[in-house]
Amino acid sequence: MSEYLPQELMIEIFLRLPIKSILRCTSLCKSWYSLLTSPHFISMHLNRKQDDHILVRHFSGNPEKEIYSLICDNENLDQYAQFDLPFNCSDYFFDIVGTCNGILCLNDEMSFCSVFYLWNPSIGKSVKLPNPTFRADGGFDYKLGFGFDSITNDYKVVRVLHTDSGMPPIVELFKLSTGVWEDISYVAPSHIFFCSAPQAYLNGASHWVAFKLEEGSSRRMIVSFDMHEETFSVIMLPVSLVNRIPRQCGVFLFVSGESLCLINYNYDITNTSDIWMMKEYGEAESWVKQYNISSHRIPYEPEGTYSLLKPMVTRKNGEILWTECDGLLLSVDHENEKIKDLGVCGTTNTYFLFYDSLYANCYNESLVLLNKWRDYCAEDACEESFHSWKREPKGGRKKLLKINAKKRLQIASLLHINGLLYLSKMKRKWSQRKERKKRQVKRHPLSIYCH
Repeated sequence: MSEYLPQELMIEIFLRLPIKSILRCTSLCKSWYSLLTSPHFISMHLNRKQDDHILVRHFSGNPEKEIYSLICDNENLDQYAQFDLPFNCSDYFFDIVGTCNGILCLNDEMSFCSVFYLWNPSIGKSVKLPNPTFRADGGFDYKLGFGFDSITNDYKVVRVLHTDSGMPPIVELFKLSTGVWEDISYVAPSHIFFCSAPQAYLNGASHWVAFKLEEGSSRRMIVSFDMHEETFSVIMLPVSLVNRIPRQCGVFLFVSGESLCLINYNYDITNTSDIWMMKEYGEAESWVKQYNISSHRIPYEPEGTYSLLKPMVTRKNGEILWTECDGLLLSVDHENEKIKDLGVCGTTNTYFLFYDSLYANCYNESLVLLNKWRDYCAEDACEESFHSWKREPKGGRKKLLKINAKKRLQIASLLHINGLLYLSKMKRKWSQRKERKKRQVKRHPLSIYCH
């Protein structure tokens, strides 16, 4: 039997390993490091079938810190992992712009320079973005979007800055591939975005609720930014919500599976909330009202009353994760009027803190940013996963440090198949290269001039 594994089979084995094991394998030999950090393998790992997880962030008041947890989207909502944030925020907690392909985009919105991080908690890697060109101090409002351009395989952050009422906003776009902010204000929309609502990311586009003043009236709509085309477009709201003024109706976007959803809060005498779903993306006629929910404290089985505040994400079983007015994170079955307390609570210091500190969204573990460690690192976030790689000061080449025998055996055992321990494919290549050099016939120097 052959003493090495074909690369195709090695890839299939690596794809079935936990992420922590893959990270250890990058330290075993240079050939494995090159394979596991290649864009091709990272893309294959991202697109593999994996278990459903939900990322939850809440803020602990004592001690004051952000807590990021990964829970399984199963019946018991078991905790799968917990992550430590590798950097500090000047405010209580970071504003989570969005999550995509295992990457979180974090914004320190209290900083005048708007400090941004792209963070992959699964592998402990992060990228600190350069400061945007335009500062957001002076009371200016801005909206943020984060997403992935699947055509160019690039991650992008868009920033829409309203500098003055009636003036077109300033639009900046950051691309991970270039590492710089670009001014694309020439595509700026003539809409005013609502400050309190975050993006809803779907189909490669960021979505926000906005309005436009027309002859003294206010028309509400959804404005989207396509991450590939780098242009804005408009999606209409349900007809009954288009002309409602902000005091009568508040609208919040979220994503359910592959559909864009919204909840509108009626602040009139009905004091109810409606949840709508767009069945066909981009088609205004496909909006369907799913639920009508009382905004008062309402009973749910098995017992207790809750006042639902904001929907976060829909689970695979159809239940919706909500934040609650007492700071709780709840999983609500609206069909059967049942509720489950996840045991997660935002800080109760102030209403606004727990309202904004709770965050939940679908999450897929990935290796994205694994091959960015030499070019982009936020503080010391990259050292832990790659402590075995050092750069020599003069030669500039990577040097593989010695790894003790016990660790080598632990890593190699991951590739133990049918009782045989297979070696790296590079060993075979090196031996073939050595044999070719022995058989090579040296050409006469003058032969290069002969035809």
